[in-house]
Amino acid sequence: MPQAEKKITVKLPKKQYEALKKDAATQHLSRADIIRAFIQKGMSVDAYTEEIDFVFLIRILVLLRKSSFSHFSN
Repeated sequence: MPQAEKKITVKLPKKQYEALKKDAATQHLSRADIIRAFIQKGMSVDAYTEEIDFVFLIRILVLLRKSSFSHFSN
């Protein structure tokens, strides 16, 4: 079953619009395709950053716990 699509309108400064138009022509893609790819990439980077932050916190907690228990074993 095809995924329902929603339409949005985005206003860009002239320089951004011209760069988007040129990029789309160079890659033989529509402007919408380029914008969708940028949105997906941006959302992926945000998700990755959140994951890295979470993993880093877990690592710190594990190290703190190990250091807390290490002085009991001596």
